[in-house]
Amino acid sequence: MRTKGIETTRRNVSDFAREARKILGGGYLAEEAIRRISDRGVISGLRSTSEIKILKKKFTDRFFLIAIDAPIESRYAWARARQRIGDDLSFEQFKAEEDRERYGSPDTQEVDRVIAMADETIKNEGTKEELLAEAQRVLTLLEKGSSL
Repeated sequence: MRTKGIETTRRNVSDFAREARKILGGGYLAEEAIRRISDRGVISGLRSTSEIKILKKKFTDRFFLIAIDAPIESRYAWARARQRIGDDLSFEQFKAEEDRERYGSPDTQEVDRVIAMADETIKNEGTKEELLAEAQRVLTLLEKGSSL
């Protein structure tokens, strides 16, 4: 997007992803990610069930989906604190954007369905340090092959 002179606002990124999925298929972004990772990797920002299905098929027993979810009020506060272009929305506008992303279709965004597919969900309701500690706990268990 940057190479084309398009600002990386939340809306522009969402529109870009939606158009890519519409033209190139719901799993296009996952296919692009697969081309760029090697033996081990972390892919963040998955928002389509088509992406999840492609990744699970490609990595079979090595794919583990961790969802991180936080209350909308926290997500709004974080967006406002970043002060990125396009993040200066009212709470009502922010909620409308979130609703569009959460309840979409495979060629748009369907965050709630992706979260429902997760092998583990981490609730981000505390401090950044608490989130990182919980993420580390989950990753350590995965490395050891332990069940969560």
